[in-house]
Amino acid sequence: MKTHVRLGLGVLALLGAQGCLMPPEDDGRQFREAIPRAEAIQINGPESAAASNQTQGFEALSGAQADEPWADGPWSYWYGFTRHVRSGVNKVTAAVLGSVWLIVHTRPTSVSSSEAIWGPYTDALEPVTYRLRVTRIAAKTYEYRLEGRPRTSADDADYVAVLFGTGFGRGHESHGDGSFTIDIDAARSLDPFAVDAKDSGKVTITHDLPPTITQNLFIGARTVKADVLPSSSEQAFSVASTTEEDGSGTLAVSAKADADDSGGAALEDVSVKSRWATTGAGRSDITISGGDLPTELGTVKATECWSESFQSVYVGYSANVTWAEAEGSESACVFASAE
Repeated sequence: MKTHVRLGLGVLALLGAQGCLMPPEDDGRQFREAIPRAEAIQINGPESAAASNQTQGFEALSGAQADEPWADGPWSYWYGFTRHVRSGVNKVTAAVLGSVWLIVHTRPTSVSSSEAIWGPYTDALEPVTYRLRVTRIAAKTYEYRLEGRPRTSADDADYVAVLFGTGFGRGHESHGDGSFTIDIDAARSLDPFAVDAKDSGKVTITHDLPPTITQNLFIGARTVKADVLPSSSEQAFSVASTTEEDGSGTLAVSAKADADDSGGAALEDVSVKSRWATTGAGRSDITISGGDLPTELGTVKATECWSESFQSVYVGYSANVTWAEAEGSESACVFASAE
């Protein structure tokens, strides 16, 4: 999944031009508290832990940028696979939620007892007029919507939501938790150039963050889950990540994807469960079934472990895999067995 989103950038340019960033305390404060920072929602991986311990990261090893082919190099194949899936989710989250977070930290256009509105704003070169609404639906509970309509329209009924979510204010027991959905198809309907031509459908992010995450991004464990449901294909991804305070963590990917080399059109069910230590060294346990795999073969299982430099130190397979041999020793794995 390689997603490029530029929603909200024209709005931010307008806000910056007005000099509205970092406003004084105003009556829009309560409506800001429900929206998490994009950095807090990023799905971490083993290279994040390694970076915190000043070891080499993926880019340092490969000399590559994050969006270059993830499978070309000496590092672990399944480390690369999970990193590729995370990268796509993180890009769309950072672009859209990052824009929303910056918008709400400007002075709202209007504020009532139950709702704050930013906008509408239209950039000179954008075909879309945007606004952001944050509405209180219960005590310290809020819904937020980034909406767009054609710039030629003056009818509020023409607004469509490109992002909508729910969050909780300070003092609520669920502050830091919530979810939001990015509607890629809605964004494309407003501006065909807003997203990559290959992307479609919806991305839904569910987050469970410690309340202190809005104050300090490095305190407390956090869990982030992303469900990616394209509308233009049968492929789908679910990515669940838990990052501990010390940088270690787990990441589970469930996918309907083309995971074999047969060239067939059917999609396989792929499960990748990865975990890593504070050094970045980790282990992935992989299960593949269905799709173009021969029925008599059944389910294929594999394990791959990588070192602190993300290079493979062990690859093993279930007994029904006869076309490949194990490499390395399982004793080299930082975790001795599957989770």
